[in-house]
Amino acid sequence: MPAVAAMESAAAAMGTMNPAVATVTAGIDAGYAIVSPASGNIFPRRWFPPQPGRNREDVFPEYTGEFRDGFGNKITVRAVANPHKSTAEPTRHNELVTGYSAITFRRSSREIELANWPGYAGPATGEPFSGWPVTISQSDNYGRKIIGWLPEVVTEGLWNPVIRIIGESTGETVYSLRISGNSFQPGVFRYGAYTIEAGDPDTGIWRKAEGIQAWSSKERQNLVFSF
Repeated sequence: MPAVAAMESAAAAMGTMNPAVATVTAGIDAGYAIVSPASGNIFPRRWFPPQPGRNREDVFPEYTGEFRDGFGNKITVRAVANPHKSTAEPTRHNELVTGYSAITFRRSSREIELANWPGYAGPATGEPFSGWPVTISQSDNYGRKIIGWLPEVVTEGLWNPVIRIIGESTGETVYSLRISGNSFQPGVFRYGAYTIEAGDPDTGIWRKAEGIQAWSSKERQNLVFSF
């Protein structure tokens, strides 16, 4: 998602055109969004709701957790940088929470690290704003509730393949995911028959199995593709 789109998504979720610097998820099935600090700021922005957030850990600030935004939509706030007193020069500039965002994609572990940093802090020796970094897995960024399970896919002779799940009732791709390793058990969001494809889009080599029914149980025979 482009940075501008991420900021617009979070602005809509938080019910304001001037959201505080934040990391949020919006809605039930939503992914994560990060609201980047401004490089220069003359308007103080803050996220300080009157009621504490629900379902947050005790060590987290009261302005994090689950809320409803100004339009009644569900959001979960993971971290916020509100205006605060600062001794870093220029003080007024830094009190208004100026800075930058950094998002790190770890291909080997399929983790994503999101962080908002003060403008005076360098990533090599400094520290991000309090509450960051927020680290999620690749699958965390697609928060739909799994209803049924397909068999575990094992790709013999191919590491880190792309797994593609296609709903046979519609012919539409449910999702595609490049996994880490050579095994993965796909979850799906409704019962029915699915086509499972596994392969490498760089070489164009694919294997597929059709008519695979989703089960409520994860316990079933593996689906093995040989490459």
